[in-house]
Amino acid sequence: MPSIDIHSQIRTFVLMPFQSIVTATITNGTEFTVKGFHGVEFILYVKDIVDGDFSMFLEDREDVTDPFVQVEDKFLVGTEKGTEFLGVGNNDTITLGYIGHKKLVRPNIRTVGGTVSGSVLVIGMFGSPQRNPITENPAPPSTF
Repeated sequence: MPSIDIHSQIRTFVLMPFQSIVTATITNGTEFTVKGFHGVEFILYVKDIVDGDFSMFLEDREDVTDPFVQVEDKFLVGTEKGTEFLGVGNNDTITLGYIGHKKLVRPNIRTVGGTVSGSVLVIGMFGSPQRNPITENPAPPSTF
């Protein structure tokens, strides 16, 4: 039986609403700031997948004028390899954590192989807040 309050320790936001994906593309999620939180977990959900391979990867940058750079493995909890859906995967979730130090982060979906079709959703779960507990229902993180 659960006995620890995590409700006031986390917030979740949709960072990539359900989107149709196609063969050999990169689909960018919403850029956001991690200000006020020490960690972020990305939850990738796929549905109606017909064929092909999918994986999630993260990009970050310090300022809106900087180019995005793929996040180094040392700033991931889990691996991008671990986010792969090979072949058919439906109604499944995979997670990838971010512990980097850049201000702005975004999730992306990469598709390869086969005749890819399906839908993906990415939710960001923000945890380890600088102010604890989180007592209000905050707006989504700033996006640019």
